[in-house]
Amino acid sequence: MPKQASTRSITRTCAPATLVHNAIHLRFHLRTSLLLLLFLLAPALTACSSPPPAQPSRHSLSADTFTLAEWLTGSFTNRAQARRDPAYAEVTLHTARIWPESHDGYWLYLEQAAADTPDRPYRQRIYHLVESPSGQIRCAIYTLPEPRLAVGAWRKPDHFRPLNSADLRRLDGCDVVFVREATDRFFGTTDAQTCPSTVQGAAYATSQAWVTPDTIATLDRGFDTRGTQVWGPTSGPYRFTRSSP
Repeated sequence: MPKQASTRSITRTCAPATLVHNAIHLRFHLRTSLLLLLFLLAPALTACSSPPPAQPSRHSLSADTFTLAEWLTGSFTNRAQARRDPAYAEVTLHTARIWPESHDGYWLYLEQAAADTPDRPYRQRIYHLVESPSGQIRCAIYTLPEPRLAVGAWRKPDHFRPLNSADLRRLDGCDVVFVREATDRFFGTTDAQTCPSTVQGAAYATSQAWVTPDTIATLDRGFDTRGTQVWGPTSGPYRFTRSSP
């Protein structure tokens, strides 16, 4: 009898200890499992909480392309040149930036007219400036679907918001490629004989341009199949000076 009582006593004494041991063991396993789970989920949680990669903006475009677009933008006149040399008609040139939210380069609207008929421009173009991997700046030239509706739109660039590049027609072979010749000067030219022209019997046209912060000089000429000039100035470029920003 005393022996049995002793056994029951041991059983009563050990049972709570066993429960405590089991509880501690279970808590250890739960903690270990939880830590392992957090370790496995950490990369996914980090990916979810990380901000998306930044999208390129127009401000990431090259400084040279931005500078050229800025120097081309504004109102210009060759009044001084026309007064010195009657071989040059007095011409006004207006350029305004359009589609400023675009991330694929700089888009400009250009309008050129004789000074005495500013409401009847003889040239209306869209320029698209993009820097090539070589560092050159390519200016693609486009015509408008209905240019008469855009006369004077350099004053209100929002006129072009309903349009997009798909509405324009690119003048193939007439791109002007610019390089920065100096800190204060860009020079641009078309490729030789690639820009077609039928004006006054021409077979092709060439364009050259010199751009500084406040001046633009342009030399547009047409040549026949023999390379003889048939239109355009023969005494050098038209020289425009900025008249307003």
